[in-house]
Amino acid sequence: MLVLDEAVLALARMYRRDVLVINDEDDVRKGNRHQAYRQFVLWYHGRLIPACCVWRIRDKFPDAFGQYKGFIPSRLA
Repeated sequence: MLVLDEAVLALARMYRRDVLVINDEDDVRKGNRHQAYRQFVLWYHGRLIPACCVWRIRDKFPDAFGQYKGFIPSRLA
């Protein structure tokens, strides 16, 4: 229900657009798909992405200077 229900996704997209002031996708299917990804990760992990995943990704694709931005509160992706 939290991941695939179109009404739930529409509400989450509206929240993201209105409260977080983040532009929404013009294509509804693409917007729902991306929001469903976000909903699943938030539901399953309780945050956008687990730290173990972040470090594994950084280990695989390191920055040449070891500089990473990390979580940006104003941009909930």
